[in-house]
Amino acid sequence: MYLKKHLIILSEDIYRKKVWLKNRRYELEIIDTAGPEEYSALRDQYVRISDGFMVVCSYVDRTSFENMATFVEQIMRVKDSSSKYMSVVIVINKVDLPIDMREFTLEQVLKFADSYDIAHVIETSAKTNHGVLEAYTKLSSVITDLIAKEPSILQQLEDGKEISVKNVNPHNVKSEGCCVVN
Repeated sequence: MYLKKHLIILSEDIYRKKVWLKNRRYELEIIDTAGPEEYSALRDQYVRISDGFMVVCSYVDRTSFENMATFVEQIMRVKDSSSKYMSVVIVINKVDLPIDMREFTLEQVLKFADSYDIAHVIETSAKTNHGVLEAYTKLSSVITDLIAKEPSILQQLEDGKEISVKNVNPHNVKSEGCCVVN
């Protein structure tokens, strides 16, 4: 669902998304922690329990791009790991808007991702739904590839454990649109 009006996000929102990957169905629990800085303490708690992360920025909000480093570094600090050993996908929203409205380029995001060893960057549009399923599927693939190396975690998945995903959205207070995928 695409919401056109501005939203003030006061706390985290939790959504569920079912994804098919390699002939298996996974249910993702998405915790959207966008919001004021007062909620940053909650982010540490969610990072600890999450298996994968979407760091989201908007082409029409340069600050969202600039804030990505803070979120990636927070994830690395809390997980006590380098980003190449974590399931992280960078998502750039508002790809549907004309290039002259963009405040940064795809090349800048790719350079940022490379500096943190993040291999996956996906452009999306909440308005047109472009790339949204791809983003969730890619994150699911990154998570399963990483945890397949850990037999105990793989067994938990086979026993029906839910995969917990954290959507880190650098929009700190308001958003021009919100994508809610059911």
